[in-house]
Amino acid sequence: MQTARRSLTCCFLAALLCLPIVFGQTASDQQSRPGMGKIDGATYTNDFFGLQLSIPAQWSVNGDAVKKQLIEKGKEIIKTDEKTQEAIEREADKTMQFLTLSRYPMGSAAANSSFICMGEQLPPAAEIPTGREYLLAMSKMFKYSTIPITIETEPQASKLGNAEFYFMDVSYQTPAGKLGQRYYFRVMKGYALGFIVTIMDEADRKTVDGILASVSFARQPTPR
Repeated sequence: MQTARRSLTCCFLAALLCLPIVFGQTASDQQSRPGMGKIDGATYTNDFFGLQLSIPAQWSVNGDAVKKQLIEKGKEIIKTDEKTQEAIEREADKTMQFLTLSRYPMGSAAANSSFICMGEQLPPAAEIPTGREYLLAMSKMFKYSTIPITIETEPQASKLGNAEFYFMDVSYQTPAGKLGQRYYFRVMKGYALGFIVTIMDEADRKTVDGILASVSFARQPTPR
């Protein structure tokens, strides 16, 4: 049980990001919604975004139970006023975990690297044209976390495949020590599409770098 708790601690910030970042505004009912995507062998694709990436051998693909657990964990570590909490609860379905990978099955190891592909539906009126603005909005949510979060780098542009993303590095303290995560996001088709990366050792860093290097889009995304 203690090992499982330590493993989930490594995903605390990922859990936080499984909640809506941009809330309090109404999304369009006519806005197209993406499917969850599909896995064919070692390849994940999502036709809505035209996204394709490789799944590393021997890594675990976590299912709906783990995804739900991350959402519930995110709710536990967020402490806000009642009005804000209600807005987060009401709009939780705006966020989607498309793919949740981890070096070991989630909850089975104390040190567990992970890679999460997720998205959040953005209201048409939201002034978030790129991943940079989304990451800045995300950073404002950190004040609600019961775990102190340090922003190590401000949002910076980065190419993944043929698309421009923005990334931001953060760190936080856990019983296991200081841990870091990197978030990659871009805005396309009314969604903030992103990757949440947690790396526990150098071997896993090479594996995750391989996932990121495999990211491609079937067509050139239209900048927003």
